[in-house]
Amino acid sequence: MEAPLWVMLIFADFDVASFGLPPDREASLSAFAFMGIVDSELQPKPSFSVWEEILSRPLEAAP
Repeated sequence: MEAPLWVMLIFADFDVASFGLPPDREASLSAFAFMGIVDSELQPKPSFSVWEEILSRPLEAAP
């Protein structure tokens, strides 16, 4: 089976309260609001250091 892999990286968390959404929509968006590598104030989360370390590696040619 050949299935494509899609990865969505969200850099910053959402500030859900600032959207002014109705409570039901705010609740459904909350499930995705904290997936970033920095918080809504752009302060690094623990995952940021891992991401930074991976991106600092030199690129290598594929075999």
